[in-house]
Amino acid sequence: MTSVAPDTTAHMLCKSHDAGRSCKKMEHIVDNVIEHLSTTHRHLARILDAERHVAVRMGEVVSALPDHDPAFEGVPGLIENAQLITKSVVGYLNSLAELEETLADQLSHVMKELDGASDE
Repeated sequence: MTSVAPDTTAHMLCKSHDAGRSCKKMEHIVDNVIEHLSTTHRHLARILDAERHVAVRMGEVVSALPDHDPAFEGVPGLIENAQLITKSVVGYLNSLAELEETLADQLSHVMKELDGASDE
């Protein structure tokens, strides 16, 4: 577990109020929030990795399909299967975009906390 750097907003508040025990408690809360964010990021990364493997596997299946006379119940079956693969890839890319937005949002909160500490 990481600890709060001495120049963070939590530390500055503790110094200004001279509240020793409440200062430790506040730092502990900030540490817990950062730890939970880290755990959340790891879980999101594992989910995306699993989705990536599915998309890669689907791509391998598509590559293994014959180029001529596929047995997919004609053109409508082929189109349906192509749509399913496309949806899978689009879903994976949307998940990546959501992860990026979530990481950026959470990182912006951490940066604001650090900026607030440097301003004081």
